[in-house]
Amino acid sequence: MKAIDLVQTNALPGQEAEFNEWYEKIHLGDILAVPGIATAQRFRLSPVKRGGNYSTMPAPFQYLAIYEFTGETNDVLDGIEAARKAGKIPWSKALDPIFSAYVYEPLGEKRRK
Repeated sequence: MKAIDLVQTNALPGQEAEFNEWYEKIHLGDILAVPGIATAQRFRLSPVKRGGNYSTMPAPFQYLAIYEFTGETNDVLDGIEAARKAGKIPWSKALDPIFSAYVYEPLGEKRRK
């Protein structure tokens, strides 16, 4: 793994089902078609809260997608942008246009128990 892309999103109000169907049936496949992206996985914010000072800030996003890059980060990001401009990664009308996307590069090896 060269990097991961963390994308946090929300559905527009009242469009949760349409958003999730688009993301699962269309968007993940569109993203995985980009060279250099090895895996894609989605998560929903858990209702379970951590104790202590971990939960003092409200969560602005309900969904998280993690994309694992095996290609060079700039090449993968250029590939995503080229595919988007070519109409190969269309947006859903149910996607809230305010979202968060950050690429993280590993600092060390994965540790296991």
